[in-house]
Amino acid sequence: MVKLLALLIAACFLLGCTARPTATPQPTLTPTIPATPIPKQPLYQIDTQASIVDYLGTGAFNIQFPGTFSLKGNQIALVPEGDGYRVKVDVVMDGNSVTAVNDLVKGALYNNLEVPKYPTARVLLDSVELIKLDDSGGEIKFTGSGTIDLHGVVRNISIPLTMTIKDGTLHATGETKLDLLDHNVNVPTAIMSSTITFKANITALEVTDRAVAATTATP
Repeated sequence: MVKLLALLIAACFLLGCTARPTATPQPTLTPTIPATPIPKQPLYQIDTQASIVDYLGTGAFNIQFPGTFSLKGNQIALVPEGDGYRVKVDVVMDGNSVTAVNDLVKGALYNNLEVPKYPTARVLLDSVELIKLDDSGGEIKFTGSGTIDLHGVVRNISIPLTMTIKDGTLHATGETKLDLLDHNVNVPTAIMSSTITFKANITALEVTDRAVAATTATP
């Protein structure tokens, strides 16, 4: 009996009969999906001190009547869409700021536009095409299509625009012709054409605080 027990003990040592440690299960790693980057959404508020709208009227014998309007607000936004950006232009023109070659012409225009009743004109445009964001100062050309609210009458409008962006400053220029009769403006057509050329030269500064921009935007 003693010999048998000794043989069993010897066999255990030879065969490694010690208890094996239980392997610790490894957690299954779930692959992480990279976060989708939020596209940049630049917003530029119009600098009313650096922006101007020139106009040019033509009278009998090709006499020209140049003048200007100042801008009262608003902003230009670049909204991500597809693989580019949609440009959204919101411009408010100040009727009380009108200038002219002399007080007689200025007074006539002021009265014909009924500025006390309709103190502003507003242009809302969306770019027809998507643009590529270029903030290096290169020219970006597109067509803005939308509406103009002038003298209480809203009409469709389409304007070719050229824009540059650099160092947080946006410049945009555009030119169009408007027939004031389409907006029910009383024009003495016997001495002056009702079609006026408008040329906008806009400067806008990038906004980093959209909450501030929302509170300062012209309604």
